[in-house]
Amino acid sequence: RVDYGVGAFQNSAFGFLPGLDGNYYLTRFRQLGLQSQAAYPFDRFTRLDLGLSVMHISRESVEAGNPQPDEGKMMFIPSFSYVFDNSSPWFFSPNKGSRYNITAQGSPKLGNAGVGFYSLLGDFRHYVPFDRDRFSSFALRFAGGASFGPNPQKFFLGGQEGWLNYEFSNRGVFENPEDFFFFTPGYPMRGFNFSEAVGSKYALVNAELRFPLLQAILGGVVPLYLQGNIFTDIGTAWNSTLNLTRQDAAGNTITDDLLIGTGIGFRTYLFGLPARLDIAWNYNLESWSSPKYYISLGYDF
Repeated sequence: RVDYGVGAFQNSAFGFLPGLDGNYYLTRFRQLGLQSQAAYPFDRFTRLDLGLSVMHISRESVEAGNPQPDEGKMMFIPSFSYVFDNSSPWFFSPNKGSRYNITAQGSPKLGNAGVGFYSLLGDFRHYVPFDRDRFSSFALRFAGGASFGPNPQKFFLGGQEGWLNYEFSNRGVFENPEDFFFFTPGYPMRGFNFSEAVGSKYALVNAELRFPLLQAILGGVVPLYLQGNIFTDIGTAWNSTLNLTRQDAAGNTITDDLLIGTGIGFRTYLFGLPARLDIAWNYNLESWSSPKYYISLGYDF
């Protein structure tokens, strides 16, 4: 009745980071570890997932002359998740039912140079079809997380998963190995760049109306389907203090930690891959931004 899984993994990424002398050096972040998993189903729709990972994370200078010393840490991470899912899949996302996931995970601090944190995360999604054939639907999602301890996880809001023409804000610079490997995204948060808001706690609401724009059979054999989306994303990330709004120099109330974005989107398949185009504007309670375009690959929440 219990499903088991084991695996080994190795991930690495490169970037230019400032050294102690203020110059930028090519740096490699690396993650090497073992992972075991077990899933215990209670019925067709609910299960308990257990996981255990043991890994070594490191930051290493690739260039000679970098005064920044290399850094490596061992981590031991157990996790527990309760999962419910009775949703019905459709072209680009589910269109009926609900799904949610509640996860607790952490890492005990191993030694003075270790990383210690514990986190609680939740993701709740509900889908309501509007017609008998379920081509049109409304999707609502609530997600959030909080991390505590001497080295809490960081969550970032902004952007879209699989964003090809991506842009980064100037927040969320990676310095330590744990900054890179436990920097957890909260998206979609369209209207903003990646890492627009960063904190050890976050909350996110997504509401999306999905409907068909074009259904056709080309040449009698090739199906063509174009879906339209109208969406609103509202989220925030913070550390110890949450300030949703503030007063600007003119005395107007504008957003501070609060992010608000809305727009329209299009979905289709290109060469067998789910392709997305989103056009979004952010709103600060006083004015709207210029449009931001998101070209991405992947399925929706």
